[in-house]
Amino acid sequence: MRLARPVVLLACLTTCIFGCGGEGSPVGPGSSAVIQGVFTNEYFGLTLPIPDGWFVASEESEKAIRDAGTAAVVGDDATLKAAVEASKKTTFQLLTLSEFEMGAAVEFNPSLTLMAERVSHVPGIKSGKDFLFHAAKMLLQTQLPYKLMKEAYPTKLGDQEWYRADFVFDQALMSIEQSYFAAKHRDYVLVVILSAATKEQMVVLERIADSIKL
Repeated sequence: MRLARPVVLLACLTTCIFGCGGEGSPVGPGSSAVIQGVFTNEYFGLTLPIPDGWFVASEESEKAIRDAGTAAVVGDDATLKAAVEASKKTTFQLLTLSEFEMGAAVEFNPSLTLMAERVSHVPGIKSGKDFLFHAAKMLLQTQLPYKLMKEAYPTKLGDQEWYRADFVFDQALMSIEQSYFAAKHRDYVLVVILSAATKEQMVVLERIADSIKL
């Protein structure tokens, strides 16, 4: 079996483009915890039950993924490198959740990534739809073969209004579906990234994402 590590990197590509995980104070946006099987972020008032048997990436694992993903996405593009550096202080990677442990010897490791980006300094971003417009432009500018399958459209996760955009990333042996959900919340946009290799995996991830509460 092929190791899943190269595929796992895809779950964090947007994080690598928009930033590499800003550091916050103990009560800031980046302050999160898993308490009795429920991921909780008090700053955003956000909860997400962790499915039985699924894995939450450690901080060390997330950093390794971000570092490798940044190199894969940015390459020698000076503009993208500058974008990453500029956004480090405004982007927070809150959670990386996967069906298998990071690095497991599986063909594909379905994953959910939750992040937040401060957009108070960008007044034109008034909704998740605006954010996804810019996200799509940046993803399509990278050296990776992203295809936009469906532009941002309104949807819901739980009772909350979100926007969703769907992409496909073609690899030699498989096509990977990625769906991006975005919602404006306070001075931030919350982003959920689902990465799957099959329709069945995407359905499971959608069910998990639908349990998010704000």
